[in-house]
Amino acid sequence: MIKREKCRIGIIILVVLLLLWSTLLLNYETMNANDLLSPPSSRHWFGTDDFGRDVFIRVIVGARYSIGASLFIVGLSYLGGILLGGLAGVFGGWIDRIITSMLDILLAIPSLLIAITVAGVLGGGLRNGVIALVISYLPYYAKLTRGEIRKIKVREYVTVMYMQGAPLWYRMITILKNIQKPLVTYMIVNISSTILSLATLSFLGIGVKVPQPEWGTMLNEGRLSFEQAPWLMVAPGLAITITIIMFNGIHIWIQQKGRS
Repeated sequence: MIKREKCRIGIIILVVLLLLWSTLLLNYETMNANDLLSPPSSRHWFGTDDFGRDVFIRVIVGARYSIGASLFIVGLSYLGGILLGGLAGVFGGWIDRIITSMLDILLAIPSLLIAITVAGVLGGGLRNGVIALVISYLPYYAKLTRGEIRKIKVREYVTVMYMQGAPLWYRMITILKNIQKPLVTYMIVNISSTILSLATLSFLGIGVKVPQPEWGTMLNEGRLSFEQAPWLMVAPGLAITITIIMFNGIHIWIQQKGRS
């Protein structure tokens, strides 16, 4: 059991180091006109693309966009969801009704469809892709926050705070502190779906733009040469799959620690 925990912690550290490495040390735009579409080898582990660029390096650097941007999207969705859900859950009344009505409308539409629509209207790009995905995921955090606050509000220690006239900011902090467990658990799951959604937007041409080596963008570029050089799609596809499995494993680990 201890070995498993150390392994999972090691994976988290590895992801952080990977992001730092890809940001600070790697040059993903180095081209070699004499080495176009080379298959995987000891020199180029994932082969090269049609510009002679090393696909392995581009996949590693792509983690900066795929994982880094997804963490940023999840963080913004979490903060926005806490704000809206907190207002609805704590104040109730007409504020709750207005916010809940807005959330129900957004939740009735598939999140990916919202993201595709918003990104298409805004015109694509990393920034607009982030905005689109935050808008699509924020309602889930807000709804979860509101529901957890409504459960917490009826507990004895919260009632005592109200009766003693505790300041609003103190009540909010106390309540939010006690609803973090389900929110954090959902955040870990949401990272996987965000990576996949961002890759989908980029593959459709309304997410991260060429030449930035986001994994969905690399899939879009690689499809044109798939028959001649399948590794151009296999490499980023494997990166997406392994990363999603890794974050799902972290989610299962957190759930198991919560039960024990």
